Formats: sequence, C-alpha cells, structure tokens
Amino acid sequence: MPTRRGAWSVGLAWLFTFLGLFITEASEGAAPRNVLLVIADDYGFDGHELYNTNSGASIPPTPTITALARRGVRFVNAYAYPTCSPSRAALLTGRYGFRTGVTQVIASAAEQGLYTNEVTLPDLLSPTYRCASFGKWNLGGDASGPKLLGGWSSFSGSLPAVLGQTASSFYTWTKTSNGVTRANYSGYATTDNVNDALTWTKSQGTNRWFAWIAFNAPHSPHHLPPTNLCPHYAHLSGSAADLQRNPRSYFEASVEAMDTELGRMIAGIDTNDTTIVFIGDNGTVPRLIQPPYTRAGRAKDTLYEGGVRVPFIVAGPGVVQPGRTSDAVVHVVDLFATLLELGGVTPSQALPQGLVNDSRSLVSILENRPFQPEQLAVLIEDTSATPTGSSTGRAARQGRYKLLELDSEPDELYDLEADPLEGTDLLSRVLSAEEQRSLDELRAKLAGWRNIPRIQDPVVVGGHLQLDVGWFAEASFTLWRTVNPDRPDWVQVTSAEVRALGPTIRLVDTSPLARGAFYQVRQP
Repeated sequence: MPTRRGAWSVGLAWLFTFLGLFITEASEGAAPRNVLLVIADDYGFDGHELYNTNSGASIPPTPTITALARRGVRFVNAYAYPTCSPSRAALLTGRYGFRTGVTQVIASAAEQGLYTNEVTLPDLLSPTYRCASFGKWNLGGDASGPKLLGGWSSFSGSLPAVLGQTASSFYTWTKTSNGVTRANYSGYATTDNVNDALTWTKSQGTNRWFAWIAFNAPHSPHHLPPTNLCPHYAHLSGSAADLQRNPRSYFEASVEAMDTELGRMIAGIDTNDTTIVFIGDNGTVPRLIQPPYTRAGRAKDTLYEGGVRVPFIVAGPGVVQPGRTSDAVVHVVDLFATLLELGGVTPSQALPQGLVNDSRSLVSILENRPFQPEQLAVLIEDTSATPTGSSTGRAARQGRYKLLELDSEPDELYDLEADPLEGTDLLSRVLSAEEQRSLDELRAKLAGWRNIPRIQDPVVVGGHLQLDVGWFAEASFTLWRTVNPDRPDWVQVTSAEVRALGPTIRLVDTSPLARGAFYQVRQP
C-alpha cells in the first residue's frame, strides 16, 4: 500500500471540509423483497451471448442468465476489480479497496483480509433480513471469518481462493459450515451450494431473506461437471489429456453447469417477491479469454477491459420496463447502496458518521429514472503483480473515456466509444480539446480517491476535546494543537488517547489548554 500523508485541522468553530457520501436515500413506498445475489467466478464480459456478439467467440448455452436479462436490466458498462477478493470486499462494504485494504487476492487465512472494523451488508440488513452466504468466501480469516469479518450469521461453502489443486477438487473439497470445517467433503461444489441455499431459503418461512451465492464456477480447476448439468458438453472425455488440449470446452461446460444449477435455485424461490442480481467478479483468465479480447495482457489481472468489465444483471418485480439495457458506467461497489435501498435501509442514517462510503444506489436505473451524470465515474485498482497480469496501478472511467495510471509505465487514455478494445492510446498524439478536458477530469477523479478521513463535529466531554475520525485500512492518526494557526508551531499532543471504536477512531486531548487551542489530525 502506498504511504499516505496529511494533516486535517479544526479551529475554534470546529470547521472541516467533508468528502461527499455518494449514497442516495431509500425509495419510499416499495416494500422490501427477498434478495438473491449470485456471483460467477472468472466470468468476464466475453463469456455471455448478450454481451459478446463477436462471430469468433464460442459461447456456452446459458438460458437461465439470458432469461434473467429479459426480466431485468442488463448493465453494459459494468466494472469489477481485476481479481476476486477486492470485488467481493467492495460489494460487501461499499468501499473501494484502498479504504478496506483488500486490493489483491487473499490466498490464505494467514493473510490480512477484511478488517473487523468494516460495516457490511449483513450488518445493516440483519435487523430486517435473515442473511446467509453460500459458496466461495475468499476474504480472509479462518472458519469464523465469514461471521467475524463479513457479518454472516450463516455460512456454508469454501474459504480459500481455489477449491483445491487437483482436477477433481470440485467434487472433493474442504467445506466449512457455520464455523465447522470438513476436509475431503464429497459433492459437486456448484450443486452443493444450491442445495444449501435452497434448504436455507425454504426454512425462512415468512422472514425476509438475503442469500449471497458465490459460485466457484467457472474458476479453475476445470474438469467435466456432471453431464446432466452440461448436456452440450457430454461428449467430452474428462481426461486430463483432453482437458489440457481443450481447456476452453471444459470452462464452457462449467458455465453451463452453473447456469443449470442457477435455474434450479430460481425455480425454488418466489420470483414475484425476490430481486435477483447476477454479476461476474472479474474478467476471464488469459488462456481462456476469447474474441473480441485477443491481445496479450488484456485479461484477468489487468486494468484493461478484458480484465475488469463484467456481466451485470438485476431482475425482479421492482424493475420498471424489464428487458432494458443501461449504458451507465457502474461498479460492483455500487451494489452495496443498491441492495440497502432495496432492503428499505437508508444508508446515510445506518452508516456510522464519519465512515467514507463509495457506493451509489442504482435503484433509479432499475426504476427507469435518470441516473445523475455527475455520478458516472468509477475507480478500478490493481495492486497484484502476477505472471499473467500487467503493471499495477489505478484506472478511472467517466463517460466514453478511461484513464490508466500505471505504477511503472506511462499513463494511457482510451476513448472506449470509438475504441472499445483499447487499441489506440490517445496520449500517443496531441489531444483534442474534449480529450484534454476529459483527461484533466479523470486525473482529478483519481487524485480525489484517497483516504481523507471524515471528522465528526468535535465535542468537549468533561473538559476534554474529543474527535471521532472515520476508519480505513492502515489508519494511524496523531493529534496536534497550537494557540495560533498562523504560525508553524504545531505541537503533538503526546498525552492524547487514540482508540478504535469499530468503524471510527476516537482521539481525546486529556490535558487541554485552559485558554483553548486549534487542533489538527495528522496521519504519518
């Protein structure tokens, strides 16, 4: 993580400039409905017939996902992270990775994953909803991680990034259920996830429920699923040699099997009372990505479209004029505010004061109302240098333009409306006035996406100044004071108490000056 430096001041009037919180208020009138969220693993923009019409592409049959799109809104400019853990963390918290600290794959329980300080969807929905997660966790911690870090009262699935290292691991894997782990568990993982989810949803009775199903499919290891789930690929032998020769076919078989089981899941719930969300967590892996993304280094693990543009569909009774597409530039982080609003939760009231949130509700799009133009920029981050990935860095898209600020290479600017495959870097020539204006705006957006903590109104308690500061990953604050802010004689308050209070950090001057003072909050 890059070093962050800064100082934030409060004076006698306790003035401070806050960052805006890009979350809308909950819509009035609509009663909360059940929510089914489905995440497909390594399923990029090139993988579905409604997104990829290139004649050179091979598309597996996915009638369930296609039917969802006909019943809902299909987002055609939807973005995720280049890898899975950051996308899941952003969705769960409504905060970009530079705030949560999750900017690359969490490969093991020993690595730092999601922090307990984060406020998650289950934390805010649980007063109204029963909440459960099924499938892939991948956000750190041991068997208690989904509950302790994610807020899930019920979890059943797999903890690590990959089910296992053998070709049969979708069939034999390590399963964790509500803190209890069983090694060598037998059962095709995609089917098992749906079995558990259906059992749980049917047991809820009249209770409102939120079910998060994170399939491992179609992530590796690729092999032949049960052929009744993928009849179009039943001719495959399933041998290791055939898989090595023809990996794309086995990937597609996994997609069809996922779609089949998703169909069984949907058939087992009341679709007239359930909002269903389907999204990919990142782009397709390099060896399996297909036209129109054919250039090397433009797949998963990169900031290019093939690595971060994903299918995203929302269907349900609250969608006005279903069957529509939306060209709004949206991000997986936006599902946080969207699902809260659909659940009848007002985020600005439910979130702790001072906690910066990046999510924007998309309910206005679902209801076929205008989505404010000034909200159209999204951030994409990549800090995981991998053998198949590109240079690390950050990217932002607003309207038709996308800027990549790479850590070890020159910046790149693309006009995605004219050049959707990012073939011509506009910075290789003189920019037009419009292009220069867009470049300046995107650079300003990226500069603004940094951890400037929100400070709540300072109060005096028992004669002591007390400040609450919004929490973010690797936050470390000190308190400074002076009697004259016009002179550079700020002194650190060495007696200050600094303690974490969940998603906020409290700083207290335990020995205030009798004549009063001006204060700064600094981060080393």
